[in-house]
Amino acid sequence: MAPNKTNPITLRDGMRIGTGNAESDDEFLFKCFVEHSALAAAVNPDSAGMIIAGRTGSGKTAILRAVQYKNDQQVEIDPAEMAMDYVANSDALRFVHAIGGDLNLLFQALWKHVLCIEFIRLRYDVKNSEKSRNIFNRFAEAFLADERKKRSIEYLREWEGKFWITMDQNIKELTEEYEKKLVGEFGGEIEKFKAGGQYEKRMSAGQKSELVARSRKIINSDQLAKLHGVIDILSNEAATDHLYFVLIDRLDENWVDNSIRFRMIRSLVEALKSFRRIRNLKVLVALRTDVLERVVQETADLSFQREKFEDYYIKMNWSKRDLRSLVDLRLIELFKR
Repeated sequence: MAPNKTNPITLRDGMRIGTGNAESDDEFLFKCFVEHSALAAAVNPDSAGMIIAGRTGSGKTAILRAVQYKNDQQVEIDPAEMAMDYVANSDALRFVHAIGGDLNLLFQALWKHVLCIEFIRLRYDVKNSEKSRNIFNRFAEAFLADERKKRSIEYLREWEGKFWITMDQNIKELTEEYEKKLVGEFGGEIEKFKAGGQYEKRMSAGQKSELVARSRKIINSDQLAKLHGVIDILSNEAATDHLYFVLIDRLDENWVDNSIRFRMIRSLVEALKSFRRIRNLKVLVALRTDVLERVVQETADLSFQREKFEDYYIKMNWSKRDLRSLVDLRLIELFKR
C-alpha cells in the first residue's frame, strides 16, 4: 500500500499516550479505559474480591478511579489523613509493643470503627451532629429490644453525635480511651519506658509475660465484639438499590511509621472479612503484591494464614491482547487530536 502523502503521520516531541500513574492520567484514563476483569469483580456485590493486588503500574489505582468515576455513592479513605502517627507515637502503645504485647486486636478495632463510621456517614448522608443523633435514634428504636445487640447500641450511643466528625478525630478519641486505661494500669512502667535507656530490655522474661497478660485485659476482644454487633446492625438495615463503596489506596506510601505499618495493613486485611455481611457495601483496598508479601513476612505467626485471604484478592493480570487493546485505544485517541 502506498503511503498517505496528503495526510502523513507526524510524531512530535513530547507526544505520549498516558502517564506512569493513574492519578495524573485524566487525559486518557477514562476515554481509553479497557474493561478489565478486575473492575467487574470490584463492582460485583456478590464477589468476595476486596483487595486489588498487583505490581507497581499494573492498574490498581486505575480500577479504584474507575469505580469513583462510575459511582456517586463512594468515599475514599486517605491513610495520610487518618492520624495513625498519633497511634504510632503513643507512649502507652509503644510500651505494649516493646514488651511483646499484641496490638492486632486494637488495630482491627480501629479499622472496623473507621469503616463503620465512614459507611454510616455515606449511607445516611450524615453531615452534622443533629443528623448523627437522628441516625442513632433510628438504630436504637430498631434494635434496642434485641439483647444480643444491646452492647453494640451502647457502643453507638458513645458516638451518637459524632458520626460526622473527621477520621483523625475518631482515631484520636478511640486511641485516647485505650491510652487512659493503659496508663491507669502501667503508669509507672510507662514513665520508666519514656525515660529511655531501653528499659524494656532490662526487664526479665517473667516481668514481660506478666505485663503482657495484664495488657490483654485492656486490649481484648470486647470492643471487637461490640463492633461485630454494629456491623450486624448495619447489615440488617433495609438494603437499598444503591451499592456503596469505601475505597482505600496509597497504603504503600509512608502514611505511618514502619514500626507498625505492616501490622496495621495486616489488621485491615483481617478486618475486611466482617464487612462482607453488609450486602450493599463494598470495601476496596489497593495493595502492591510486594507489600502484601512483606506484611506476611513481618507479621508472621500461627494465626495468620495467607491461604485464607486468597479469595479476597482481585489480581491485576494482563494478557497480551488486553495490553494491545489498551495501547490501540490510546493511540486512536492521540491521533484524533
